[in-house]
Amino acid sequence: MGNGSRHRESAGVARLLGHLTERRRALRSALWVRGLRLRGARIGPGVKVFGRVSVFGPARHIAIGEGSSLNEGVVLEARERIVIGRYCHISSGVKLHTGYLVRDADGQLSHGAKPIVIGDHVWIASSAVVGAGATIGDKVTVGANSLVLGALMEPGLYAGTPARRIR
Repeated sequence: MGNGSRHRESAGVARLLGHLTERRRALRSALWVRGLRLRGARIGPGVKVFGRVSVFGPARHIAIGEGSSLNEGVVLEARERIVIGRYCHISSGVKLHTGYLVRDADGQLSHGAKPIVIGDHVWIASSAVVGAGATIGDKVTVGANSLVLGALMEPGLYAGTPARRIR
């Protein structure tokens, strides 16, 4: 057997392994989506999950629109509603937290929760944090490591802590 045929054989094995890996990812994504739907989440067609995504709180509080994707390490802390629009991309390590703490006049802490609403065609880049009560409008991009508090309604690029419109 010459080097050329060994190379072709190796390339064929690599393609097969790549195909099997892709099928395994697709199956894992489908199982995650199905499991969340069974627990009461509203998830549109074509939603994809890449890697481990953590959900804390009732699944019924979660709605994810058609064609959206969530990547490795995303955390959905759903004490209240989390609505993710259509064709959104939630990058690795993004955290969506609906819960918060409030200190009363006596210094005691208590928990509160406010919903998070994300519009259509939104990209939230790696390791951004979206806080309780945040609203992100359609066609907004949130930069990596940004902190979203309040409303980002106008389409554009937002970044920083807290996130502000850059362009």
